[in-house]
Amino acid sequence: MKFDECLNYILINIENRKEIKDTCGLSITYRSLGNFWRYQKNYRKADTILQEALTIAKKCGGIDEIAKSYMDIGRVHYVKKEMDSARLLFLKALKFSEKNNYHGGIANANYQLSRYYNQQKSFPKSLKHLDIAKLSKNE
Repeated sequence: MKFDECLNYILINIENRKEIKDTCGLSITYRSLGNFWRYQKNYRKADTILQEALTIAKKCGGIDEIAKSYMDIGRVHYVKKEMDSARLLFLKALKFSEKNNYHGGIANANYQLSRYYNQQKSFPKSLKHLDIAKLSKNE
């Protein structure tokens, strides 16, 4: 699928969700749009839209959407080489997921932290988080 077509479908989805007043569903679609812009390397747009997705998710109380939004924003910072803020966002996602017993978020955050520590050449920490991610995925 061409990127223009993909963007068009996402924008149509946003309009449809607005039309039917599916505010909470907008969080999911905004995350898709934010990740679209991340893949296009338009990090400013990605970060802005993902922040909006997080704001909506917090208002709606969607545990998985809040955790995923923190992770997606962290990934934007990671690819921008803003490593400290990426790590903090991954940790925020981890703590939030642990507090809410959200195993998918625990696994994902630990995986991202494993990647972060591997990139930082802190291999023992990287392996620790990778092992936790594997265990969390199986729960």
